[in-house]
Amino acid sequence: MSKGKKGKIPRPRGTDFLINWSLGFWSEERVLEAVNSLGHFIAFRYGVSRVGPFTFEEFRKYYERLKQAYLHGKRPDLIVFDLNLYNQLSECEKQVLKKLVDLSNAEADPVIEKALFGVEVEFSKWHVGKMLQYRQQKAQTELGPTFTIKQEDLEPLIKWARHFKKEVVVVQVFYDRAYIIPFSQALSVIQNLNKGLKPPSARAERDRKTGKYTYFISCLSYGKLLGYFNPAPSIEGKVLVDERGMLWPTVELVNGRLNVTQEARDLLDKIAQRGIANPNILNAFGY
Repeated sequence: MSKGKKGKIPRPRGTDFLINWSLGFWSEERVLEAVNSLGHFIAFRYGVSRVGPFTFEEFRKYYERLKQAYLHGKRPDLIVFDLNLYNQLSECEKQVLKKLVDLSNAEADPVIEKALFGVEVEFSKWHVGKMLQYRQQKAQTELGPTFTIKQEDLEPLIKWARHFKKEVVVVQVFYDRAYIIPFSQALSVIQNLNKGLKPPSARAERDRKTGKYTYFISCLSYGKLLGYFNPAPSIEGKVLVDERGMLWPTVELVNGRLNVTQEARDLLDKIAQRGIANPNILNAFGY
């Protein structure tokens, strides 16, 4: 985001921001729909998320939410409940769930304590099927599709998981499919990377400007296939006009259905039953 004057909402920094916003919103919507399609879970938006395609009004609301201080670290994008338990909640609690993104921790925490797990959603601009086909043709040995986890997200997510004693499921969404991995499992791989052990099918890259790391963990080696998109999403272009009259061209992914695999269903059921896969790893990072 470009810097604005104190007290004013800054303008987005370029059209890439608009595109990434819309792709992030689209991926969160598809994952939420996929979880709800299973029949025994119900998911809600929870984190400081995009709650619609990019508009300047939605961006203002998003920026205001960003300024809130969350005591327990970064909220996962989605929060998941057992459907039977949800049906037993009071009407007041159900109303809380409908507006979580705008509520403080004091208002949200009592009902969040009853949740099963959180979901953190990331999007990658890749068609995995074509990527894997290309790698095979060129005999490449690179990582292929990866979970992408930033160092700056580790501490807040760890604090959230530790506070609520709940697992976070990381979902990496691509154009044609999505993969999942328990956050605590990903942390085990990251811990080895930080120790210089060079685990297979994973790497860390350090940003020269910020000094912070981005961790790339192979979806094929460590994750489970959440599902394929069928039908596939369509691509639409549009142009927004800001209050000054400036044009902002952007593109969006629209619709598409993520069909959940049996192995992903089994993993989600297991997480719902046992909680954090590796609780001790949360204390290994010193946050």
